[in-house]
Amino acid sequence: MTTDRLLRNLIRDAVREELQGELGSQFSRNLRRLVRSEIDLALRRIRKSA
Repeated sequence: MTTDRLLRNLIRDAVREELQGELGSQFSRNLRRLVRSEIDLALRRIRKSA
């Protein structure tokens, strides 16, 4: 296995581990909050222009 491939696999595994823990939970919460906010903003813009 090449050094590049090995490094890529190590980084991938480390990121996966982090996203399965508390950091991942926090990221998921923040992402859901952001998506809800963007949907709300889009709906308000649609209603305002109607």
